[in-house]
Amino acid sequence: MIVSMTVGIVWYAVIRIQMLLRERNLQLETALAAETTVVRQQEQELARARQIQQDLLPKSIPQLRGLRVAGAWQPASVPSVVTATTSAPP
Repeated sequence: MIVSMTVGIVWYAVIRIQMLLRERNLQLETALAAETTVVRQQEQELARARQIQQDLLPKSIPQLRGLRVAGAWQPASVPSVVTATTSAPP
């Protein structure tokens, strides 16, 4: 009787722990999916910012007689956050 009662308690504990672990796993999977979405959006923003920067640059470096002209550029590595602020007149 005591053995079967002990087995029942242990069995209940195992089932309860499994249930809690499944719930936590679901929470982690949801958080990971949300984070993956954010990373994808940032990568798309970076690609777009890189394209905009490239489009703003001249396609070739102008050549001026008597001068040697060179240039270099580096695309953005992280998207910047721009916030607009307004102030009321005094």
